[in-house]
Amino acid sequence: MVPCLLRLVVEGKRTIFFAASWVAVVFLNAYIIAPAPAFLQLMGSLGIGNAAAGALVSVLLLSAILVQIPGAYLIDRINNRHIVVFSVLGLNLASVPAFLLHRYDVVLSSRFVAGLFVPLIFVPLANLVGHAFPEARVRALGAYLSAPPAGYALGTFATPYIPPLSGLPSIFVAYSIPILLLLPAIYVASSGIGEDRGPMYPLREYVAAFRSLELWRLGLAFAGTYALYIFFTSWMPTFLSIEGGLSPAASGALVALVPAMGILSRPLGGLMADTIHKRDKRVIPLVSFTLLLPLSLVWTTGASITWALLLLPLAGFFVQLPFSVYYAFSSQILPQRLTGGAYTFMNTTSLIGGVLAPFVAGYLVDVSGAFRPVFFFAAGLAVTGLLLTLSSKER
Repeated sequence: MVPCLLRLVVEGKRTIFFAASWVAVVFLNAYIIAPAPAFLQLMGSLGIGNAAAGALVSVLLLSAILVQIPGAYLIDRINNRHIVVFSVLGLNLASVPAFLLHRYDVVLSSRFVAGLFVPLIFVPLANLVGHAFPEARVRALGAYLSAPPAGYALGTFATPYIPPLSGLPSIFVAYSIPILLLLPAIYVASSGIGEDRGPMYPLREYVAAFRSLELWRLGLAFAGTYALYIFFTSWMPTFLSIEGGLSPAASGALVALVPAMGILSRPLGGLMADTIHKRDKRVIPLVSFTLLLPLSLVWTTGASITWALLLLPLAGFFVQLPFSVYYAFSSQILPQRLTGGAYTFMNTTSLIGGVLAPFVAGYLVDVSGAFRPVFFFAAGLAVTGLLLTLSSKER
């Protein structure tokens, strides 16, 4: 009787921890993409151009890159529960200036500082989820990784409704506050999980993991994929509003289909890489880049709600199909003991693509006064990714 009750208590704690962590990561990713559906309003209220607006997404991803690699090394040395508490508090404090002082320099700086805490929430929670479900680690992490696309979908869909209710500056805190409210449940329910810190390999060996040319080739391909993903989720709402005449709410709802498709395609890509394409995982990113080329170019002819309904779900599905494949690929390039380093490298290079995409797209619109060059840029990313994947070794 007592063992059964204890088992129920343990299972209940694990379920609460996973649910609270999943929801927190949903809000975390909504926080990242929140400015994108409001670019038009932000450009008007802050007196900025397209490139500066795009930088409100890019700058957060840029600062996340700065802490990605050193942070991953420290995560294996420090209690992850404490890292999460510190980072959630830091994220919320960093968001306050953007809410209180609605000036571009303040908002940009606030987003930069907030970005330093983003990977220190996402990665430790992923680590804790893996420790919480040792008997089903892969499945638990696969379910956990469905949270980021759900968060992008939430942020893209819900953000246009926030300014009319509480003012435009509130978009910078609307998604960080729920994470803070979830923190007690996460901390209490994760007690006893992942507290044992195992032996670490030397820092020199960790740094050496990033000298592999094959890993760089794969990482740059992932950067191209992630750049396309961020481009579609960041600038398409503005494009559909300007070129298609849609309201911010309507365009946000349509573009929310892009990240939402990742809830299906990310796990499916990993399943395909582990089954029908186990011998040569390159097939999945090759199919992705090949189809994303026409799905990028078609928008050079214009925009409409019909095109958006037909094409955005396809773009969202295929742009996220190879995500989990890159991680599986990278773990075969480096020795097993350096799998964490390989994953960190994939995260870092993908974020580089995410940093460049919103800013470059905005810059091209500023220079040309039109969106057509932006879609040629997207097509160029697809071609580059295709060539990088073709030049990789079969694995």
